[in-house]
Amino acid sequence: MLVVLALLTTGVSVAQSQVEVAQVEAVAAGTPMRWDLLSTSFNPTTQNPGGTASAKANDDSQITLTGTGTFLSSGENIQGVTGGGTWTTFAPNSTSVTGSGTYIVTELISWEEAPGTLPAATIDNIGNNVDARSGLAVLRIRYSDGSRGVLAVSCDLPVGSPPPIFEGIVASKGFTNFWNRLAPVAGVSGNRTVFHVLGAAAAASCSPSAIALCLGGRFKAQVSGTNITGFAIPNTADTGDFWFYTPNNIDVVVKVLDGRAFNNRFWVFIGSLSDRGYTVTVTDTVTGAVKTYTNPPGTIADTTAF
Repeated sequence: MLVVLALLTTGVSVAQSQVEVAQVEAVAAGTPMRWDLLSTSFNPTTQNPGGTASAKANDDSQITLTGTGTFLSSGENIQGVTGGGTWTTFAPNSTSVTGSGTYIVTELISWEEAPGTLPAATIDNIGNNVDARSGLAVLRIRYSDGSRGVLAVSCDLPVGSPPPIFEGIVASKGFTNFWNRLAPVAGVSGNRTVFHVLGAAAAASCSPSAIALCLGGRFKAQVSGTNITGFAIPNTADTGDFWFYTPNNIDVVVKVLDGRAFNNRFWVFIGSLSDRGYTVTVTDTVTGAVKTYTNPPGTIADTTAF
């Protein structure tokens, strides 16, 4: 389990920063999960990663996504997301491309597991059949053109899933809500999803990304907030930066040190260089333990100093 040795803020004492900046909340370790948009073949039914799913807006314009990712779930405390994919938008005629690019997942808004299993005969090339799950994940995403949105991934496994669950995705992009999912068609690949419970080996992966640092070889650090995504810049094996608006303007510094020789704990240090409200999430990818550290807006910054 992680322990905070100090939460440092530039220009102020440790005691002051602990009182005025840090609201520390421990979050129980969650179950590591993976989501995928499926590529499916038939006879026999075989599910693979790398598929597409689509939804339409009110004027019949369309968005088509690829995607995969992971998250940790623990009751209502949900942190530690990775993932993303590609996006393509189409005019209402469904053939004229109006935009394309990539997207990244910046936050898991909610996850609800549902009843449902795969048929035993299904060939699952992502995980084990018994680890497949139905459910609904709602993800906050950022598109490569700068727009933001929300992606809902819904999985309705064939055996035992309740009738209200739909199979596929819905998504928003900017002010456009692609609310009308395209349903899967029998015998045709596309518009299918799946969730898997990950094993210990998969959960132990610590991979840096555009929005995540891997510190000390095992601790994934991320920063998020209302209308804020922390973009990661690694510095050393133990230390890295996050920026919110431009990469030459650092907003948060995070360091994780191995202090087990002194108190049998790992130590987390956070330096705040912003008056924005945000949360730093640190995940131990070996044990699955997650801790969050919140910086309230407007603290420890003098924007009228001189």
